[in-house]
Amino acid sequence: MLCDQSPVKRSTIKVLKSGERVILSPQVTVQRYLLVFYWAINVGAFFGLATSYAAYNVGFWLAFLTPGIFYMLMPLVLWVCYKRLVRFAPQGSVVLEAFKACRSLFKDGNSANLFKRGNAFWENARPSAIASRGGDLSGVTWDDKFIDDLQRTMAACKVFRNIPIFNLANSGLGNSVNAMSSAMTLGGVPNDLIQNWNALTIVCCAPLINYGLYPAFSKMGYPISPMWRMTIGFTLGGLNMIYGGVLQTRVFLAASMQPVTECALGVSPISLWLQVPLFSLPALGEIFVNVTSYELAYTRAPPRMKGLVYAFCLFTTAISSAIGLACSAAVTDPYLVEPYWVLAALSLACGLDKEVNFFDPSLTSIKQDKAEVDVEETREKR
Repeated sequence: MLCDQSPVKRSTIKVLKSGERVILSPQVTVQRYLLVFYWAINVGAFFGLATSYAAYNVGFWLAFLTPGIFYMLMPLVLWVCYKRLVRFAPQGSVVLEAFKACRSLFKDGNSANLFKRGNAFWENARPSAIASRGGDLSGVTWDDKFIDDLQRTMAACKVFRNIPIFNLANSGLGNSVNAMSSAMTLGGVPNDLIQNWNALTIVCCAPLINYGLYPAFSKMGYPISPMWRMTIGFTLGGLNMIYGGVLQTRVFLAASMQPVTECALGVSPISLWLQVPLFSLPALGEIFVNVTSYELAYTRAPPRMKGLVYAFCLFTTAISSAIGLACSAAVTDPYLVEPYWVLAALSLACGLDKEVNFFDPSLTSIKQDKAEVDVEETREKR
């Protein structure tokens, strides 16, 4: 709904008061909307720090009441903004029809064409192709356009296949980060306090990236394309795991323990504050990976399948959580260092995976916008 509020639906030229001609880009506008959105939800997440102290110093009743008040105000805010919101009528779910079409795709041994280039695989479910080979159309409730949209949807979802790896590199595998903090010197600081640096980093850095980094590179003629943003995010996730592996090794050594001993035998003199980069580095990566994935889900998915693509995008969080839970029993001392190296290698490898880029990586959004404007200007001249 937030992205639907964008007034820029196609690339157009706007003349500023200074006389400068600029391009209003739909994709860049949505990108900025989503960066502001991600900044806002992390402002809310950072208030978890105040909630913890409210529960400790006053009581749980205040910790529950404060966010409850904010939630109760939201219907009033939506009622005030209702007339100014862009609203689209519900189009119904396409999930059932998509499953039927996918079942038709794999009929008659067509699965052999799945990894071949071209449209041979998708032709198997097009009503026009089914009719041309004398097939039965009685159970077909879709048209050729639906298959085209389904093909674009599957291509759009390819970019999400590596995000579970980033999520694991974001928070560590299992309880590895908590296990490390339990063997560090707290200095009177709760071991869950450092986690708030994730939200704090996003709150501080998202505006700098939104209004500084991205516009600066665009003005220089080198806009940071979605491909490069994803690569930067996965690289930050890999560097985060490398730092975690080094820090965990230092914790073992500083506590005069070898990896074959138990952490309960001693506490490392290393301060808990050295864990701050473990939450700050992946927070920067989230700005590049998560926000970009939301952007691609909205801009690349067919209009009637945006909800389905967003569902796949958010489902990656469930996948990474399930992997983390499945590995939590195994990620214990003395096997606390190895998961960091494994996730570091996987995250860095995913950053180099060009197969997830289902659009032409050489054609940035600004080049696309300029091409669209040139076509429109030529049409107007004619």
